[in-house]
Amino acid sequence: MSFHIAPVGDCFAVKDADGETIGGPFVKRERAAQKLRQLNKRDPEQPETAKRKCMCCPTMFHSQGAHHRMCDRCRQKSQPVAL
Repeated sequence: MSFHIAPVGDCFAVKDADGETIGGPFVKRERAAQKLRQLNKRDPEQPETAKRKCMCCPTMFHSQGAHHRMCDRCRQKSQPVAL
């Protein structure tokens, strides 16, 4: 499957060939590029991710499993900022 980075407002998202958002939105393009590299390395034998609703916002995202309940945006917001 092919993925690409697409602008979404002032942010960036990783989308599949059908234009569906697979990761993001990301404030920094580099974070979207990391997600793109991660998706391109993924083992094709690995089962597809399930689409879930984020537990913090109404965003639907591709979850990696039961442990993955927050979208990337909410996950970034919940992490403390290093000073």
